[in-house]
Amino acid sequence: MPSDTTFVWQNNLASLHLDHIFNERAFSTLTLGYGQYAYQVTDKDPNTAYKMKYQISYPSLKADFNYHHGRHKAEVGINSTYYQLSPGSIEPTSAISNVKPISIVSEQSLENAFYVSDGFDWNEKMHVDAGFRMSMFSSLGPSKMYQYRTGLPLSNQTVVDSVMYPAGKVLLGEA
Repeated sequence: MPSDTTFVWQNNLASLHLDHIFNERAFSTLTLGYGQYAYQVTDKDPNTAYKMKYQISYPSLKADFNYHHGRHKAEVGINSTYYQLSPGSIEPTSAISNVKPISIVSEQSLENAFYVSDGFDWNEKMHVDAGFRMSMFSSLGPSKMYQYRTGLPLSNQTVVDSVMYPAGKVLLGEA
């Protein structure tokens, strides 16, 4: 990058944990979290001056429930993360800049998971863990999804229809 170009980035993270002990064998943890990453690139040369930006934020919620009995340690929980993605924009920052403004449409998605596991102390030197995790990732509207002619490459010429999904609605089908 030329010397008149600057790159700035930032990470923000926060979490809040709430632990609860039900009895000597059972306890739970509730975690609220928030993460954000963003960057900005700026060019100050008047002929090519621009500002380019990107950002993703992801608040989350996680609930764990644990139960210990003898040599067993069972755990069950849920996890949910909401992603807000601003995939990018570029805009000129001087009157004579040759940069054309472009902004990619923001996207939202939701990732949910359920898990269960059991840990077993076989003996003093061996511990066995077994578990199951089911995750589901869903893209959310607002969005316009295109349908294409079967068996042909995806292009503007092979679009046969489109479906508009409102804000918060789960996108179905293939893009």
